[in-house]
Amino acid sequence: MKRFVKVLFLVAMLAGIVTASASALAFDDSDFVITPDDIWHFPQPGEVGTPYFKQVRARAGCLPYKFSVLSGEMPPGLSLSSDGKVTGTPTQLGSYRFWMRLAGTGCANEFAERQFQLDVNTIRVMVTTPQLPSGSVGTPYNASLTGQGSGQLAWSVSDGSLPPGLTLGSNGAISGTPTTLGDFPLTVKLTDTGNPSRSDTKSLVVSVVEPLKLAAGPARPVAEVGRPFTTTVKATGGKAPYAWTVGELPAGLAFDQASGAVSGSPTAPGTYSIKLTVTDALATATSFELKLTVAPPVSISTRALKVAHTGRAYALKVVAAGGVRPLKWRVLGHLPAGMRFDTRAGALVGTPTTAGRARFSIRVRDALGALSTKRFTLSVR
Repeated sequence: MKRFVKVLFLVAMLAGIVTASASALAFDDSDFVITPDDIWHFPQPGEVGTPYFKQVRARAGCLPYKFSVLSGEMPPGLSLSSDGKVTGTPTQLGSYRFWMRLAGTGCANEFAERQFQLDVNTIRVMVTTPQLPSGSVGTPYNASLTGQGSGQLAWSVSDGSLPPGLTLGSNGAISGTPTTLGDFPLTVKLTDTGNPSRSDTKSLVVSVVEPLKLAAGPARPVAEVGRPFTTTVKATGGKAPYAWTVGELPAGLAFDQASGAVSGSPTAPGTYSIKLTVTDALATATSFELKLTVAPPVSISTRALKVAHTGRAYALKVVAAGGVRPLKWRVLGHLPAGMRFDTRAGALVGTPTTAGRARFSIRVRDALGALSTKRFTLSVR
């Protein structure tokens, strides 16, 4: 009996050895294409721009399994996880060969190695146009749809329509002259004509508006140091709301986004060129150069009056500096007998008849309402 038991034990051990050797760790080849040169080809090729997934499996051996890349190059954008998942999004066309190692970590020195090939042979068909520019009635329009893909690609409108006057070519060029105002929604389609099942669509809008323009009040507005100033730049056409960007303003002035007004009290004289740019809701932009002159404050620069003589004709022009022309003059007080003040020319004229001294003030007002007054004494001998 004991002898019989020993025989059974030996048979069982031998059977276990045979079973172990027949169940050696290996890659599962059930859905790979194996070429005569023993390269395992992935059954599903990759596509640039399209997420990829493949579970590489093992059979027999000792769990748990661990997968890794020994050498070679996987397609850029893809990676192999330790549990055999090939994932990612391919970024380049090509055929990529690499060696993969499979280890049964539950058993010492148990592994398998195979060379694989994964082809990335197409580019995902995709519309990449972010948006279409707006058009203006009566103005020639040109825009190009953009996309990616392999094979022979063609564009079409699958829903909606372009504005009247515009057409779409199979190469993605939109051209013509819009004839009608409005927003025109449409769906464009990009198709691989060799494989119509590979296509992509995108909803876009073409807006047709009046041309976007900027205009200011005076062609060359004039301001004066210390005086309140306002000029307005108006936007017309395009599509509201408008957004403004403004270049450097003279010190003391500010820009109001809501009204388009440049206002304030400038603090330094000079000639300024201010760039204003408006962008409408359709991302159309146009610019305007506002030329602004800031004059120094108006002042009377004549320091004193020359002496007058009785019985002799007298003429003296009072000089003003700064300010904005035209100027208006006025005398405050009394002039010597026989003399008068020319308020248009700003000049003292006449023939004095009596000797003596006269004290009076002269005031000048400029076109912006700024005043300057100065006290004078005129001696008559």
